[in-house]
Amino acid sequence: MRLARLAIGVLLLALAASLARQPAPASVYPPIAPAAARAAESLNSSAGPLWSVAVADDGGWLMAAAEDGAVCRWPPDVALGLRTVASPTEVLTAHKGPALTIASAGGTLVSGGADGKIVFWDRSAWKPAREISTPAAIKALAVSPDGKVVASASDDTVVQLWDASAGTRKSELTGSSEWSLVIAFSPDGKSLAAGGYDGRLRLWDIANEKKIIEVDYKPAPPGDAATIVVTALAFSPDGKLIAIGGSDGSIRLVQAGDGKQIRLLTGHTGSITGVAFHPAGELLASCSKDRTLRLWNPSGGQLLKTLEGHNAWVQGVAFFARGTRLATASADHTLRVWDLTNPTKR
Repeated sequence: MRLARLAIGVLLLALAASLARQPAPASVYPPIAPAAARAAESLNSSAGPLWSVAVADDGGWLMAAAEDGAVCRWPPDVALGLRTVASPTEVLTAHKGPALTIASAGGTLVSGGADGKIVFWDRSAWKPAREISTPAAIKALAVSPDGKVVASASDDTVVQLWDASAGTRKSELTGSSEWSLVIAFSPDGKSLAAGGYDGRLRLWDIANEKKIIEVDYKPAPPGDAATIVVTALAFSPDGKLIAIGGSDGSIRLVQAGDGKQIRLLTGHTGSITGVAFHPAGELLASCSKDRTLRLWNPSGGQLLKTLEGHNAWVQGVAFFARGTRLATASADHTLRVWDLTNPTKR
């Protein structure tokens, strides 16, 4: 009997050790209160208008691509309002001409510019680790969740895939008849979505470079030749939905499996410039040329809050601080931080 109990005890200890090694569920995030969302910090850019925002995933640094070719960065304590600065702690220079896009995931941070360069940043020294020169302006970048692959869209009809560690081209995804403006990896990194001037959403399987979905963002009425440009893209954290923003100011939620539209979100009065899902999937943020940031319930489609404060186009949006804050980059030379927590429950 004692031997049996000892054996059971050993098994329980082994099971406990095994469970202890498992990562915490990704869906566990601090509570948020979208209805109580409010402006927290306004961070000035000394590098001109800001065109894109990203969060360096190694500590919460806020990064922005700027008009004068710089990459601006603000440290976590400034982003959280624990320390005040008048301008970026550091302006990183690498592009000759406007820096148009910046992206970060899996330890990889990249920026792209009108000079056709893709810059891979060494985050330990905050300097360029390597550069790729292309013949056309880089309009959009996306990094796979594991940080191993970078996708780029430029002033042509091809989406390029790059090996992040070597800085070499892996492959290209074709099929678009016009320039792509926005790209996004699925949460599992197995597929890539793209959209642009031809008003269509395309989804490719990365492994075999096969196009698996191609649908119109918004079919034009009979006799109407106008095309609604796809201007923003984001996958839901579970990979089941894609939020697509358009030049008409609307946002469509479609199923990633077949491209079928399940919900239409309207309210913005200008072109959508960015969309982002809360990491728990319970909230969708959108920004627009109408100078506002809006918060939506993706499940029901309700508008929960409209946030104002920018004095020019809002050009990008990103969640950070475990989903409790949002950062928006704007052509008004500022990066603004918005607090999503309940002020009575800090």
